[in-house]
Amino acid sequence: MSRPACHQWHKHANLADRFIPFVAMHEFEGLLFSDPTTMAHSMGVPALASDFTTIRAAFETPEHINDSYQTAPSKRLLAALPGYQKVLHGNVAMIDIGLATVRSECPIFDNWLNALEQLVYPCMFPQLSKRITSKPAQFWR
Repeated sequence: MSRPACHQWHKHANLADRFIPFVAMHEFEGLLFSDPTTMAHSMGVPALASDFTTIRAAFETPEHINDSYQTAPSKRLLAALPGYQKVLHGNVAMIDIGLATVRSECPIFDNWLNALEQLVYPCMFPQLSKRITSKPAQFWR
């Protein structure tokens, strides 16, 4: 599909077909538990790595960390690190953890990104679309 044809498809596509929501099971902070050691170091408290690892080990995936309002991932971080600030600590930790790690640990999040990539790659990179199959993001990791 050439770029003009791709552009025309997007221009005339039904909005319902173009909207692919991501509904996180819980909170952004859950994704940070993809790498508890890096999270602790990024937040400036490497001593908390074992505590974060224990929390992570108790759940199937980081996306499942949330027993109740009191034990949501952000509440767990606030309990361990009273000065936790989502915008500061969360962003720095996410940058250090990296998207590849989050995708490998969080299958719901990964599936959502794959769905978006399936829409974009054939349009933006038609020369690559034949080489990219079920997981286009692997090409870019």
